Amino acid sequence: MQPSLDESWWKGWFGFDGPTGALFNKVLEKKADELPEIEGFSPSNPWKKATALAELAVSDEAPPAQVTVFVDAAEARAEVTRLSGARRSWSQ
Repeated sequence: MQPSLDESWWKGWFGFDGPTGALFNKVLEKKADELPEIEGFSPSNPWKKATALAELAVSDEAPPAQVTVFVDAAEARAEVTRLSGARRSWSQ
């Protein structure tokens, strides 16, 4: 396991032999399938497995979700202006 400098994110690199890997994957998939649906959110399979692993390791409580969103600033500014009806200019 390797943390980021501020330990707000961790990455892991590991491997298993064939039978152990198949069992590990089966357990993660089962736990991932038990995760509750979140309206308006369609998580990827890797996200679901990572969340399942955290739940198995931590407790019965779901860990907080981390969401990263990338947007085009010009498009976001235009959409905010459209939704708010604002008529002022935006400084860069």
